[in-house]
Amino acid sequence: MRQRTSRLINALMVVVSLSAAFGVCELVFRRRYAHYFYAPRDEVAAIQSQLVLHPMLGFTWRGGIERSAGVVLKSQDVAFEPLSTDADGFLNHPEAIAQRKRGEPIDVIGLGDSFIEHGCHAFYERFREAGLFYYNMAIHRQSPPQYNLVLEQYAAPCKPAWIVYGLFENDFVESEDFLNWRESGLDWFAYHSGTWCGPPVGGDAWKRFLRKHLRGTIAFTRVLKEKLDASAPNVADAPLPKPDVVCRYIREAHDFAGVHAIQFLLVVIPSKATTLEGPTAESVRCDELVEDLRETTIHVLDLRKLFSAAEKPDSLYYKVDGHWNTAGAVEAANAIIKHVRNRAD
Repeated sequence: MRQRTSRLINALMVVVSLSAAFGVCELVFRRRYAHYFYAPRDEVAAIQSQLVLHPMLGFTWRGGIERSAGVVLKSQDVAFEPLSTDADGFLNHPEAIAQRKRGEPIDVIGLGDSFIEHGCHAFYERFREAGLFYYNMAIHRQSPPQYNLVLEQYAAPCKPAWIVYGLFENDFVESEDFLNWRESGLDWFAYHSGTWCGPPVGGDAWKRFLRKHLRGTIAFTRVLKEKLDASAPNVADAPLPKPDVVCRYIREAHDFAGVHAIQFLLVVIPSKATTLEGPTAESVRCDELVEDLRETTIHVLDLRKLFSAAEKPDSLYYKVDGHWNTAGAVEAANAIIKHVRNRAD
């Protein structure tokens, strides 16, 4: 009996010692390989504070943010206007929000991600000069399946004459991410490592538990694997999704708009890299998509050619940030207005 008790005590001591050693290693690995963990930048956290979860879209801005509150975001060299959102959480020029509240007919509603959203003030003012009422329903970090939901739930009930559907180069990857998020059962922020733009944690509860509590050990094993197999493919080198899924969403959006007597324009938006350095892999995917749509009645405005042919293409983008600046947004707005005018004649 005494010998059996001694064995149990020895076994318990071994377990406790190993657990303590493992705990110490976990803490050391966390500190040593902290750069492998997602750590949101200050500007991401600032934007996060102004966002709310949405059951269908994932997230939107907080509704009803007044320009007078003076909430100005900062990100690299982007010149942000003070935040001004409508009751649904869409960023807009304050006068555009007032016009919509008065029930004035909307000529053009813009759908898309951060490029269309960032340009909402310049778009509104340029369209107003042309005698048109432009309204923004684009939200950063979103993608075609979300654009379609916005079209159905928010844009179509406004009965605009036109829908401008912005397609950016990252929409292929982000559409896939949206579909994975929807299958996860998590809210958008939880799925994206606590923020609106963080890396996905996946839908497997056990894997999420391990990533949360054994981050250091997982980071260490990742480093070890990279050292042992330098030829292992990098996640960043993973093949891009085929254009089929995004193409299907565009077709569905076009058909939905047609049923509701709304004109539809697909606008292909070039990245800064494509404009200044030549087509990226994502831009080539856009070429494939445009080719797939060639036999349809969908009108396509490809801004890549326009921007590349500009006298000073670099003047259309911020020097540090990758988005178009006011000059770039105005260039895009002018091209859209010209298309709308030509179709109206």
